[in-house]
Amino acid sequence: LIPHAIDSVFHIGRTAITPLPVIHGSLKGAQGYRVGNMAYIPDVKVIPESTFPLLEGLDLLILNCLRYRPHHTHLSLQESLAYAERISPQRCLFTHLAHDIDYAVEEPNLPSWAHFASDGLVVEVDSDRN
Repeated sequence: LIPHAIDSVFHIGRTAITPLPVIHGSLKGAQGYRVGNMAYIPDVKVIPESTFPLLEGLDLLILNCLRYRPHHTHLSLQESLAYAERISPQRCLFTHLAHDIDYAVEEPNLPSWAHFASDGLVVEVDSDRN
């Protein structure tokens, strides 16, 4: 096994992928990824200040939102909403939900640009942008 740190932009074909350093409890090296104008951050508790510039101008943010109550390694609904509002993407999908968030009850309370992701969801992104 030879570990390879992903600490800078890399490419898969012509697609640039930017690692997004985040904090996920005591786990070292946790990160999300930015691909074009989409960012995927499924396992996070804290987004460091140094990561925010990498999240500017997003069309789509996919962010974890574990449950109502605080958790030591994942974002709660309130924390996820606060980060999403700060990042200000065109659209945001909350993922990594536990069973105690009743999406049917909470979905109408989300801002119009935010939704809960679900199994089988298909999301279209503009692959020609950035």
